[in-house]
Amino acid sequence: MKKSDTANFCIEELTDKRPNPIFQLLRDKHKKNKKITAAILAFPFPFGMVGLHRIYLGTAPHVPVIYIGSVGGVFGLLPLIDFFALLAKKDIDPYIENKKVFMWVN
Repeated sequence: MKKSDTANFCIEELTDKRPNPIFQLLRDKHKKNKKITAAILAFPFPFGMVGLHRIYLGTAPHVPVIYIGSVGGVFGLLPLIDFFALLAKKDIDPYIENKKVFMWVN
């Protein structure tokens, strides 16, 4: 058996296994931390008023401008709704890279 055959066998063996539980735990912890950080940034005063949570989650450049232009997202109402929406959902993946101003609307 050649050295390259052994390496290919090891790679195939590794890809056939289930995900490592430690990596899965770290991935879940990272998602939870991202959710908490986004929720804290969404709290209307002072960060939510400028759409900092939307910048953190990765959005179109016009969304934070709309938050600022509408006097902090209609006097803090949009960031407050974003705050509760982020806390209520277990999975925040629909909010990441969301280009809509009302991110919670499907």
